Amino acid sequence: LLEDPSLESADHAAVSTYVANNHTIISEGFRLIRYSTNAPSSWELYDESEDPQAWNNLLHGKLETFEQLESSSDQSVRKAATLNRKLQAYLDGMTDQ
Repeated sequence: LLEDPSLESADHAAVSTYVANNHTIISEGFRLIRYSTNAPSSWELYDESEDPQAWNNLLHGKLETFEQLESSSDQSVRKAATLNRKLQAYLDGMTDQ
């Protein structure tokens, strides 16, 4: 992005890991946090444009099982599913190297 700011509109994400298996992905204006417990009920999703201080977990009380990721009609759960797929693809790519 520093070399070519026109890429700002490209599909990109930032991924970080804190200790083993605690991952965050920031993309599309949202931040998904996935903890090492890998229990979806502990995941957090924040809308960075509306909630830059991350006070309102959009997944609170909405996501108990992995099956809900693909079957829920809730927009926050659907966004979490999209970001989770991106995060998992990134992590899978890292283990392939």
